[in-house]
Amino acid sequence: MCKNANEILKDFEMVSRQMIDRETEIVNQRIRWAFLMQSALLAAYWNVINSSVVNRDVYISLIIFTGVFFSVSTVYSVWTSERAIAFILKKWDECLNTNKQLSDSFPPVWAGGSAVNNTHGVESHFKKYLYKHLFYHIGCMSMYKVIPCLFFIIWFCITILFCSHVLSNIYLH
Repeated sequence: MCKNANEILKDFEMVSRQMIDRETEIVNQRIRWAFLMQSALLAAYWNVINSSVVNRDVYISLIIFTGVFFSVSTVYSVWTSERAIAFILKKWDECLNTNKQLSDSFPPVWAGGSAVNNTHGVESHFKKYLYKHLFYHIGCMSMYKVIPCLFFIIWFCITILFCSHVLSNIYLH
């Protein structure tokens, strides 16, 4: 039995929604694990700083390196998920255009705000410019982007403090 165009669109809409749900769940899991890992690393850093363990600087260096690595990998994984969602939305838009449908005929497939650069259906050149160049970058204020960036900034500051401590020890001795 052949499906008509409306049934195909409904199926495509359902699959698109499921794929986006899956991607957002992946981001949520990664952010939760990153938050847990970063918390454990900061606790380990605090414990090593306040201890008198031998080779303390080596342990601190390893903890800092691991913290920076996890921060960067979390930022990258969020970015790849955003790209996947943008690809799904692009395919949804192409499907609508191919079948000469308006996006207004369907509930929004993506309700994640302007974090994904998708300007399909925006008529005004000024609004399209704003969405592409301004709102897309403001999307970095979404919590799933702020958390890994915040941890990266924390580890960067800790690295500067640690390097200044090591250098002061070298010059004082």
